[in-house]
Amino acid sequence: MVGFIVTKKVGSAVKRNKVRRRLRALLPFLVSMKKLLNRAYIFVPSPASVFSDFSAIRRDVLSCLERASRSR
Repeated sequence: MVGFIVTKKVGSAVKRNKVRRRLRALLPFLVSMKKLLNRAYIFVPSPASVFSDFSAIRRDVLSCLERASRSR
């Protein structure tokens, strides 16, 4: 299970939707790499993610998932 919380701190509705779409676009990639274990994940992007390109967001998400898997 994956959830996205994109708050108003990120920006206007257009910016929040842009970030949400980018995060949703990562899901097939993460599933194919078997990075999502049988856990619930909630992603809360920072306001800077509006200005990040897709590869930077993908790199950050992978880094977070790696840290989460090491903590268990």
